[in-house]
Amino acid sequence: MASSGQPVKPPKRWFTVAKNDSTLSPSHAVYIGDLNKAELLAVLWENASDQLGFSTLWTTRKCFNGALLVKFAEKSLCTHSFIDVFIGRPIFLHLGPRTTYVDPLYYDRFSGIGSFQRAVSELRNSKNR
Repeated sequence: MASSGQPVKPPKRWFTVAKNDSTLSPSHAVYIGDLNKAELLAVLWENASDQLGFSTLWTTRKCFNGALLVKFAEKSLCTHSFIDVFIGRPIFLHLGPRTTYVDPLYYDRFSGIGSFQRAVSELRNSKNR
């Protein structure tokens, strides 16, 4: 209890993790239900900034590209649905198999405003070609 006799409220969390079935659509969420989550994770990684200061050995595009990157993303998504850091780059997204909407706030925080939407658009455009 605080000195005034009122109960102390717990501090707000830095971020909240969505439920495994994030099907709700908040106004700022982006629809990803039609996309392959491993391909999306690969595109997000390619467009993510390297602001966490990891070694360039892990983050270089020469090491992970194309099919190898998608294969590694598939293996990662088999064991984890919430991806905080993927191969040294900040992602901070829930990409579970039943996820249809994603809140891009934390991805955009590290990679720039609108980065998530641009990555999703890039993936959709490559599918339409």
